[in-house]
Amino acid sequence: MSRDQFEVIGNSLFDRTQDFLKDHPTASYDSYVLMMILYFIRGIETMEGPDLQATLRNPRIGINTRVRVVYDVTRYLMKEGY
Repeated sequence: MSRDQFEVIGNSLFDRTQDFLKDHPTASYDSYVLMMILYFIRGIETMEGPDLQATLRNPRIGINTRVRVVYDVTRYLMKEGY
């Protein structure tokens, strides 16, 4: 993959992360980084699918906790080979 291609992908992932987290003023820098990693690992379709959106949009839990939970579950599943 060329640097230009990587930059296009990186910008796209950041734009999606920004679109999701911009309405959460308490979103931390860590949440932005984790969301970009999640978009990269899980893919746009999975991240924007109903299962993950149900977790990420749960208003009863703070945004930073929601992002961390999705990241931790993803990490666990990857370790287990799912």
